[in-house]
Amino acid sequence: MKKYDFKSPVLEAGCGTGETLELVSKYYDIKGIDLSEEAISICKKKEVNAQRANIVDVKEKFNSIISIDVVEHIEDDLTAVKHFYKSLNKDGKLFILVPSGRMMKDDIGYGHYRRYSKDAIKSLLEECNFRIEFVEMFGFPVLYYARILMNYLYKLKGRDEGILEEGLLDENTLRSSYEHPYDNTIFGRILETLPITRLLSKLLLFQNMFASGNKGFAVIVVASKS
Repeated sequence: MKKYDFKSPVLEAGCGTGETLELVSKYYDIKGIDLSEEAISICKKKEVNAQRANIVDVKEKFNSIISIDVVEHIEDDLTAVKHFYKSLNKDGKLFILVPSGRMMKDDIGYGHYRRYSKDAIKSLLEECNFRIEFVEMFGFPVLYYARILMNYLYKLKGRDEGILEEGLLDENTLRSSYEHPYDNTIFGRILETLPITRLLSKLLLFQNMFASGNKGFAVIVVASKS
């Protein structure tokens, strides 16, 4: 955010349980919104500035917006991104992160309508008149192949049929704000007990060598309002 001259006030659209709010609030005046009442109640306990709201209902203006793993949960992503643009002041900055790769069974648990290629998210932002300042892929090969392995090892209970089943994605989107779909699996419990944080940090640094490519677990974009 410092590198690309983000300024206060900042909006985090889809703040979940407030981890990013906690970090960014040390340096910026930031407010978070989320649709999940449970997620917002967790934010309140952390004493960060968050409220339950829909992005299209936001009337305030901001100099910066953060949107991390959000627009893939919105059926009409074009309208959401248009509202990001509308909610920014002139020359305002947008940081957006979206998942990439092919749709698989875990997307049902996350409440995803889609994943984005690098070109697809750039096109969506440019259609809404954003100017792209920075874009890169993230998570190849470690997270990319870890996700494929997880999908082979586990089936989401009762959620194998129809990835766009009516009502299911909305329900899972609300839960995804505070609950990972693999939290209650053996896989999740193993991860909790292993001292893997340091190892993962090194592996993530290794993945930076592939950031300029077109394959990854997610896409990061910094854009500005013309």
